[in-house]
Amino acid sequence: MAKSLLSSTIENVIESFWAGTTKGLKITTAEYIYSNTCNNVTCSYESAIDTRTTVFTVKAANGNRLFVQNVIHVMSSNVCTPDGNAHCRDIGTCWCDPNGFSTSICYNYTSGGEGQLTLGCATRNQHIETLATIAAIPSNIHPNNMIYSVNEGSIFGPLICNASCGPSCTFGWVGPDSVINSSVLLFNPATRKENGTYQCGATNAIGTIIANIVLIVQPGSTSGLTIATAEYIYPNTCNNITCSYESAIGERTTMFAVTTANGNRLFQHNIIHMISSNICALDGYVHCYSIGICWCDPNGFSTSICYNHTSGGEGQLTLQCTTTGQNEETFATIAANPSNIRPNNMTYSVNEGSIFGPLICNASCGPPCTFRWVGPDYVINSTVLFFNPATREENGIYQCEATNTIGTIIANSVLIVKYGPNKVILSPNTSFILLNEGSDVPNIKCKADCQPGCTFTWITPNGQVESKILNIKNIQINQTGTYKCNASNEVSHMVSAGVTITVVYSPTILQLEVLTGNTVDENQSVYFRCDVNGYPVPNISWIFSTTNTLLKKEENVFKSNYVIPKANCFHTGTYRCQGSNVIDGGLSSAFSEIDLFVLCSARADQRYQEEPVDIVVMENGDLNITVFLLAYPKPIIMWTMKSSDTGQDYTVKYNNSVNIVEHVSTVNIVKVSKKDYGVYTIIAYNNVGPAFVKSFTVAPQGPPQQPTDVLVICEITSMIVSWLPGSNGGFEQTFIVEWLNTNTQHTYYSLEIKDSDQKRIQQYIVKSLYPETMYVIHVEATNKHGTVRSTQNANCTTGL
Repeated sequence: MAKSLLSSTIENVIESFWAGTTKGLKITTAEYIYSNTCNNVTCSYESAIDTRTTVFTVKAANGNRLFVQNVIHVMSSNVCTPDGNAHCRDIGTCWCDPNGFSTSICYNYTSGGEGQLTLGCATRNQHIETLATIAAIPSNIHPNNMIYSVNEGSIFGPLICNASCGPSCTFGWVGPDSVINSSVLLFNPATRKENGTYQCGATNAIGTIIANIVLIVQPGSTSGLTIATAEYIYPNTCNNITCSYESAIGERTTMFAVTTANGNRLFQHNIIHMISSNICALDGYVHCYSIGICWCDPNGFSTSICYNHTSGGEGQLTLQCTTTGQNEETFATIAANPSNIRPNNMTYSVNEGSIFGPLICNASCGPPCTFRWVGPDYVINSTVLFFNPATREENGIYQCEATNTIGTIIANSVLIVKYGPNKVILSPNTSFILLNEGSDVPNIKCKADCQPGCTFTWITPNGQVESKILNIKNIQINQTGTYKCNASNEVSHMVSAGVTITVVYSPTILQLEVLTGNTVDENQSVYFRCDVNGYPVPNISWIFSTTNTLLKKEENVFKSNYVIPKANCFHTGTYRCQGSNVIDGGLSSAFSEIDLFVLCSARADQRYQEEPVDIVVMENGDLNITVFLLAYPKPIIMWTMKSSDTGQDYTVKYNNSVNIVEHVSTVNIVKVSKKDYGVYTIIAYNNVGPAFVKSFTVAPQGPPQQPTDVLVICEITSMIVSWLPGSNGGFEQTFIVEWLNTNTQHTYYSLEIKDSDQKRIQQYIVKSLYPETMYVIHVEATNKHGTVRSTQNANCTTGL
């Protein structure tokens, strides 16, 4: 049986794979896909069916399909198979939920590489996708192959070990004599024992990447000679180097030198300073005051020179000053344009509505950089490019910009936001075309905005045609019907509004009948049937003629059934079957009617608001009690009244208006007197079921009735008080909640609370109470005639 399912259903599921996402279908997998292992992909369903085929697919970022797997599940025969032969439980690479709510497969990724994969599952014209990242060894580790120098006793760092990681990494430093289980390399202060090579290591579940840096700790000065300059040496500008001395002497020659990392001497000059004769000369020939590129402290404690770096390049320079047998060195970095910018020349794709990013703009910078992203229409002054959710407006080229004081470097990335159609446009935009047989249908073009571009298929009464343009020549009667354009791509699909093309003749009613008979019991099912002839195929409408209500409409059918699952009083009346179509631009229709009678006992008509059972009327006022009833056959209706004054029963004048199923009975008394107060009871009955009996208490106006059913729920420092209001005595009533603190014997009162609706539970929240305290609660009701207290109090103890 499974083999026949494979041949008969798989092709249909694959063809409808891109039919779009449907509510209730879900796909789940891990965030990362690991190579050469079982990666579980599960498709879950909102409801179970006996036989279901699910297609699982995996696509690379470039759209290449890497994997397709079908799983057939037949619950009734306990079949769960990928190919119609082997059972999933035997091969261990697929699973079916016994209750039919999910199917899973084991995907073994073997293609290598990195980036994102699109995982999809489809079943019964439903489709959903999700994204997962290929798990890869860390990359782009930094810092890498760098040399750093720091003077002994100074702070070195923090220097951060970082890399591009998916799955996430742990970071650490391995030094000459120690392991630092942290991404941060920091020495405060740096000592000469920290000299050496340090390995920045990034490790995730896939592997480890290592980068080396060299740290040189310059010994501290012991001679009283110090050298100072900026952290960075800028090309083609004056970079000041100052040599300072612990003591001054009358005459001093200081040699300044600059050397590259490979030992090449770029710069060497002497400055001679004679304090007594105020001489400060470069190389003994040119006075510094004249050329402005060297300076001497008049007191003899320092000498400075202007170093103009013209050799370009990057890396570190060694700056040296030597005088009277003393030598001091320091390091400075050549200021350079940013380099190694990333990401660079990358293309990313994401489905509209999903999260894109965070994508980090980064580069090697010295001096430090500021980063930003320049998008198609705006600038993001941040290192992070992140869209949640991504929309089609984010499509385009994004420039990662890194800028420092030397220059700017730019790298481009392309973001492709994939989206399905959200509107399918027909041109010309028409919904109905009436044609004679043999005529040509004017061309209708289908358009939609999609990325990637959509394919277009016309859904016709006689099949599907892949084309943007609907083109029908010499139309025949069998081509009558509704034409729709389906625009679809890998993300989703959308179907246009229908265009109805008609070639036809007028309808006639062939037969209308109630299959269960015209008179039925209440709660019995009722079946109507109607046969209509006509062409184009008519629309059949079922109408409840008694209220002119449309009950059901079926398009393009010759036969139609209408079912009342459980008949009730409201279903008594006349039912119409109406067939219609369009001829020469005008509506042509025919109809037939039939009566239905539902036997039902007398009861209140719930469509009308019932009179309150407690009625307050002032003396000499008017009393009107109206009761709306339902019953078939017509009921006998009568009223009685029991006097509250004498306790005796009296007959009452009343007026009845009866119809087939809807009836109205009214008691009306003008200028009520004391004898009219009491209990009025209506009795209505027919030969079906129990009688309808309802009583109304008519009382004079006065104070309100006492509130009842007082209930209190305590929290730690608050409580909720609820109660059931009584009659308002004919006037608007208000309530006050009062609560007694049994510890302090102090009573508190709420503000006035308006009565929202008699016979409806009221509620009030009391706050700012003392914890672990018992309170006694009453509710008072007040109208213009007086105040009454609740029939009982309530106790409540607040919590801890």
